[in-house]
Amino acid sequence: WESMVCKSPGFMIELVVKALQQSGERAVVLDGFAGLSLDILKEYNPDDHKLISFAKENILFLDKASHKNLFPLMKYIVHNGGTGTTNAALQSDVPTIITPAML
Repeated sequence: WESMVCKSPGFMIELVVKALQQSGERAVVLDGFAGLSLDILKEYNPDDHKLISFAKENILFLDKASHKNLFPLMKYIVHNGGTGTTNAALQSDVPTIITPAML
């Protein structure tokens, strides 16, 4: 979600990991300016050991990655709808889900 933060980075990463846990999907999470990371999840929700364990086993947290190279390898792309990310997602020919975080 690049620089988009809804409430706080901790709230966002917990929401993402819980959604992935419920869906049984794995993911690549780019921390971007929002700073979404496993460390933030551990700080935000230190007592939810199942959630943290799920994140460790099923999410690859990256500081940055080339959208052009990464997106074609994905099952689907969930992002904030910024112009650059949307352009890369559409070019990848992978289904894209836009989740605006500002409102």
